Amino acid sequence: MENDVEQQLNLRYVNIPLLLSLNTGKTKAINFNAVAGPQVGFNVGSSLSHSSEQNPDQPQALLSVKKGDIGFAYGAGIDFGLNPEKTIRLGMGYRGVLGLLDISDSSNTTTTEGYYVLDRSKLKTNAAYIGLSILF
Repeated sequence: MENDVEQQLNLRYVNIPLLLSLNTGKTKAINFNAVAGPQVGFNVGSSLSHSSEQNPDQPQALLSVKKGDIGFAYGAGIDFGLNPEKTIRLGMGYRGVLGLLDISDSSNTTTTEGYYVLDRSKLKTNAAYIGLSILF
């Protein structure tokens, strides 16, 4: 009998960053920017799914995640003025976040029939963005 079970872990957070933004000039045709600051995250629902039934004779995978996280957000970008007044801008860039807290909830106890899939885990995210903004 095959014991391979594929697991998928989904962590869903609503993140609220408070960022300091340094710009070369929002009224210029091309603006470079850098951002950095703290971020608070709220777990709004995390799940663990399996590709097949778990063998009841084997330890069972358990998910236990804290309700919140605190992290450090950072990034850089560039935006371009699209009209003569430079009030319509196309922006693109990078944003990263390093979680500062362990998100696994070790306060829950487990029996010998189970194990936690997260143990001493911190979030780390990387993203690229592109967007349109209007200055007024």
